[in-house]
Amino acid sequence: MELNNSILNKENYSVIVDNSLNINLSLKDISSEVSFVVLDNQELNLNIHDFNTDNQLTFYVNKFSKVNVKIINDNLDKKIAIKGDVKDSGEINFYFADFSSNNLDLVSNVILEGENSKGSFRFSSVANDKITKKYNVGFDQIGHKSSSEFIGYGVSLKTGEIDAKGITHIEKNVVKAVADQKIKVILFDKESKAKASPTLRIDSDDIIANHACAIGSLNEDHIFYLKTRGLDESEARRLITMGYLIPLEEYFDKDDKDKIDSYIKENF
Repeated sequence: MELNNSILNKENYSVIVDNSLNINLSLKDISSEVSFVVLDNQELNLNIHDFNTDNQLTFYVNKFSKVNVKIINDNLDKKIAIKGDVKDSGEINFYFADFSSNNLDLVSNVILEGENSKGSFRFSSVANDKITKKYNVGFDQIGHKSSSEFIGYGVSLKTGEIDAKGITHIEKNVVKAVADQKIKVILFDKESKAKASPTLRIDSDDIIANHACAIGSLNEDHIFYLKTRGLDESEARRLITMGYLIPLEEYFDKDDKDKIDSYIKENF
């Protein structure tokens, strides 16, 4: 079943998901919190294409349920707050494509409360001249065998800046938990900026945790190699940039993939 904003309870902007749903949602005219309660054994696929300047999304994911949230950011300066709570064998995944030419301040915190609960946040982002993109993504792992993943790829142009922080906390006595963090940002110009702070707070022994961070300019050896294959420098830079930004496409439908492709072609 596919629905649009008509599914919202307009008194408190809430949705109770008792059947598996595909929802296309616009938050452009909604300034308050929107909450989703996903009952046991259900699946929610949520596609969001525009936001107000200050929105908050809250997700309650019950047992054996799965939520996929796919977001393409539009052209407004904005703050976005995301909260989540995931029960036993529940799962929540965020896919955030942010190629707008405006500032962004995103804060996300998901509590992986249940055993075998899972959470992931993936983003691809571009910071154009005089633009700052901030990501602060947290997971609090309480449940045994819970797993979290924070993966971000960015491109910073001219005086643009990308600031990505990942904070994952595996609490005391949690066993067999897994946490992964990876941030990679390309700096296109001398004035371009990026910060990455992958942070793991581990209060338990029987876990697996990894984090990685890479920030730097385009690899001149890679550019040289592509030029020997017949590409000019601008084409080589565009191809490398696409390698950073396009992988997120696989999580979106055809229309959204076309939007992402169109942006990259127009701007690189």
